[in-house]
Amino acid sequence: MARRYSGEAFTQEFVLLFGFLSGLWIYAGVNPEAEIAKPFIEVINSLIPGTGAGLSFLYWIVSAILTIGSFWSSYTIGDKVGLIAVVLAFIGGIFIGSVGIWFLIAALIIGPYAVKRRRAR
Repeated sequence: MARRYSGEAFTQEFVLLFGFLSGLWIYAGVNPEAEIAKPFIEVINSLIPGTGAGLSFLYWIVSAILTIGSFWSSYTIGDKVGLIAVVLAFIGGIFIGSVGIWFLIAALIIGPYAVKRRRAR
């Protein structure tokens, strides 16, 4: 298998998956993480009554840690310009019904540039 260069990987993983898809889920009005976790929390709550609130809190803590970790990873790979690309893709996902495609195109152009710029340092 051919090795992807880091600008392509950054664009696919952070700009498209983390930024754009997160915004797209908000546009659709769905929280995919909550929808995925809800059945597991219900099963554990039915097995051990009274644990639902604690598990929900634990779930939100883990979600916050993963989100912060994703932002940190995009910063370490793409620097400030990479974060701007991720935020532009996020805005593009939220406004996909109107001007969002232009935000997404801008993010897709900036993403590989951010990695090249970071590597040049």
